[in-house]
Amino acid sequence: MGKKVFWFKTRKINIEDYAAPFAVFIITFDNAGIFGWIKGAILSWLNAMAGAAF
Repeated sequence: MGKKVFWFKTRKINIEDYAAPFAVFIITFDNAGIFGWIKGAILSWLNAMAGAAF
């Protein structure tokens, strides 16, 4: 059972690493659609920097 748990945990990390950026792209494109591409890009960048700070 230990090998199966290890395999699942390593696969879960890999799936999360690939799936997480998709949400960022959706939010970035939504910001661009709502606020325009310049203000949307600035807003997305500021949110990314705030998230990195925490």
